[in-house]
Amino acid sequence: MNGRFSVRPLKPGDLDWVVELEQAAMKSPWNKALFASELEREDSVCLAGLARERGKEEPAAFAFSRILMNEMHLLRLAVAPRFRGRGLGRLLTRKSLAKAAAKGADTAWLEVRESNTAAQAMYRAEGFDRVGTRRSYYHDTREDAVIMFRRI
Repeated sequence: MNGRFSVRPLKPGDLDWVVELEQAAMKSPWNKALFASELEREDSVCLAGLARERGKEEPAAFAFSRILMNEMHLLRLAVAPRFRGRGLGRLLTRKSLAKAAAKGADTAWLEVRESNTAAQAMYRAEGFDRVGTRRSYYHDTREDAVIMFRRI
């Protein structure tokens, strides 16, 4: 694990920065109420990625996933632009998978924009395979989603 980054469960007090990062990172951002409802669910895994720089810890990323029966569905993962490419997305993915496995999941699924090749490469490096496409999945642009899968 990278010593500059740490992961902890998200708390209700984190939602303001989560929404701010979501609006900066996503073309179709979720609102605070959606995130709050995920935090309340028993079947959700909600993680904060924190960065330590110059002796100060700051929020840098988040991941939201849900466990349905034996499947983990990665719903949202975002990393602040200045922390991208430094392994924080991978760390959150690994921690999410480990938490899901501890809750009985043995497979993981996600959708990612066709144009988000950096995220696809990271997910492939973490053992996900492209298994399909959802045509016009994203309502804002009608962009296709790449469906990715892996065993945990």
